[in-house]
Amino acid sequence: MYIPLSGVSADKENEGKKEESRHVQNGALQITHLTFAYPGQAPVLRDISFAVPFQEHCVLTGVNGAGKSTLMKLLLGDLTPQTGEITIVSDKQTFPCTQRFFAYVPQEPELLNISFYENMTLDCCRFGKVPDRNEVEEYAEMLGIHDRILCFPDGYDTIVTENGKDLSLGEKQKICLIRALLSPAPCVLMDEPEHGLDTKTREAFFECLRQNQRMVIMISHTKDSLKFFNKEVNLQNGILKRIDSVSKIQYNIL
Repeated sequence: MYIPLSGVSADKENEGKKEESRHVQNGALQITHLTFAYPGQAPVLRDISFAVPFQEHCVLTGVNGAGKSTLMKLLLGDLTPQTGEITIVSDKQTFPCTQRFFAYVPQEPELLNISFYENMTLDCCRFGKVPDRNEVEEYAEMLGIHDRILCFPDGYDTIVTENGKDLSLGEKQKICLIRALLSPAPCVLMDEPEHGLDTKTREAFFECLRQNQRMVIMISHTKDSLKFFNKEVNLQNGILKRIDSVSKIQYNIL
């Protein structure tokens, strides 16, 4: 959950978010000479540098242990690099990239013991956005979970059981996808979210992201997911092995 910076009023913080968002729309996420190692171990990532322009959809590929998940944690601010930096670069200025730039869809869906509606609008709260009930239901219909939610006694106001045990993996993941779609964050980070999702759901989700002009960075091992992206960043043993247009790599995902 996002917590406002100490000593900064909510109004001033929201103004800062709007100003930064305006810069992001004309800029790029810049990763520069990023190196990270866990204590007492060899570097997991070594001197990684690349940029993802706003509105671009980028897929991170590579075998297990290549450094993809570590890079995702660095982007989210869960880890701190030994060297290098992650910034937002625009034609006006460069500033540090913070957690507020990202909506996150994890590999394992994370639901809280609150209503369906509240689970879907969690990210709206940390950005000070007032959720639109019609928008929530529209996305739910697009991703094919609206009718399922209406089967519960209180519909969208039904409290989700602990860890969503009454829902399938795909249904839980759809709720997380809707949360990301509703988030005002300019970039969506995803860690192999395909499990339990059919092709129709994935196509609807990425079409919504395109229409909303969102930047996407996703880890994937699934070849048929490449069609949703225009850039591939391939890591091998913690080194940037290849960065190219998806149209040029002929779906060679590993």
